[in-house]
Amino acid sequence: MAEGFPVLVVTAEAITDDAAEAVAQEVRRAAGDGDARAFVVAPALVDSALKYTMGDVDDAIPPARERLERSLQALGAAGIEARGEVGDSDPVQAISDELQKFDFGRIILVDHADLEDSVYGEKQLLDRVRANVSPPVTELRVHAQNGREQVAERRMAPAGAQRADEGRRFSENFPPIRSRDGLGLLIGAFATIAMLILASACPDATGHSANEFRDEVGPCTWVFLIAGGFFLINIAHVVALILMESVKYRGPFERLFSRMSIYATPLGLLAVIAIMAIG
Repeated sequence: MAEGFPVLVVTAEAITDDAAEAVAQEVRRAAGDGDARAFVVAPALVDSALKYTMGDVDDAIPPARERLERSLQALGAAGIEARGEVGDSDPVQAISDELQKFDFGRIILVDHADLEDSVYGEKQLLDRVRANVSPPVTELRVHAQNGREQVAERRMAPAGAQRADEGRRFSENFPPIRSRDGLGLLIGAFATIAMLILASACPDATGHSANEFRDEVGPCTWVFLIAGGFFLINIAHVVALILMESVKYRGPFERLFSRMSIYATPLGLLAVIAIMAIG
């Protein structure tokens, strides 16, 4: 391993007490016959999506630095040679940054078992990590009991656990595209282009002056609105799939826009055809 670090430890909670010994055991297991060494990254976690989006992480850096120092001290006391740094506010991005530097054989996540203690960046953390990185992942979920940090749950994801199920990768420069998303792209593109062609042929497009168009809400007005609306929806979905897949474009929003591309866009095309036929 580069720099002799077989393990990357990502801590959303200070590694202390019983949790430190549990992490130490995981590091020793991953190191095998080699030196028990680990690189620790403490993401500068923020407590809301708004702060993450706005890049408002200044207040999160000092707590992350303190969390890192406490974790390094506890791991050192447990016999693990460790060093580390404060990472990106998104744990997945923090991991990606470290993977650019070191060739880790395993990733260990230390986060909160209690929902009330977890923050924005910890939501669905294991699922997001295993969808974006290749090394095997072990998640240790900790909580305080009798004044000590203890491991409440241990979960594992093998190397490349989700990538094989996430769709076809057409290029190393693009994320994998699943069948549902690929179908949505094809149907959405075809139906949207058809709506735009019909809208451009609508009489209002050439048969009225600008003032007449503003004063009259006719059938073609609805055609323009429907075609323009679905164009914006589908182009946003395409951009998100290609550019944002590796960040956060998963879950309810991705499913919603995918279904709109597959089901709602053809219905929009039928509505445009019906409006033009009636009007």
